[in-house]
Amino acid sequence: MFKSLRTAFVTGIFVFLPLGVTVILLYFLLNRLGEPLSEVFFGFLSDTARNYFGVRLLLSAVSIVIVSILITLLGYASRYVLGRFFIQMVQRTISTVPFLKSVYSTVEQIVHMIREQNKSVFSKVVLVPFPQKGSYAIGFEASRTRSEISTKADLDAVYVFIPATPNPTSGFLIVFPASDIITLDMSVSEAMKLILSCGAIHPTAQG
Repeated sequence: MFKSLRTAFVTGIFVFLPLGVTVILLYFLLNRLGEPLSEVFFGFLSDTARNYFGVRLLLSAVSIVIVSILITLLGYASRYVLGRFFIQMVQRTISTVPFLKSVYSTVEQIVHMIREQNKSVFSKVVLVPFPQKGSYAIGFEASRTRSEISTKADLDAVYVFIPATPNPTSGFLIVFPASDIITLDMSVSEAMKLILSCGAIHPTAQG
């Protein structure tokens, strides 16, 4: 009986987790983003009108929608000459402020890396000897570009990012010789599922 209750509890946890995370994210968006924005967009309304729970919730949701629309319009505007000119003018203005320049440059590089990820970065899933010979880790091949590292180390260098489990946003960038690389058939998304689940979810073996 105890085993049955434990199994049911664990099953319930796995059923609840996706819903729970979604609810928490929605709550965060409405309270941390929607409410401050509603003060900006609907500040002309009286405090009495805005303090009703249903109205406050609605205004927060509408504020998030408005920001989403504005961001989408910014994306469309960046495709045209006038929009690009305005964005470049803002970028030049930011670049004149030392602290803002460094922050903007860092964030811009991160965004650029994320945008380019589907095109070239992490296109292959590989198996590499890590942290020592005889044991293996799943990694993502970043590049095989000939560089100073390849020349000075005198090897056919392959740059591999090995993500941490279960938090793949951190990890190690390690240079391996090409002879140590085993290319896998699984996709990047399948490998991410395997990493996030700590090995519980994995693709069906092929071959």
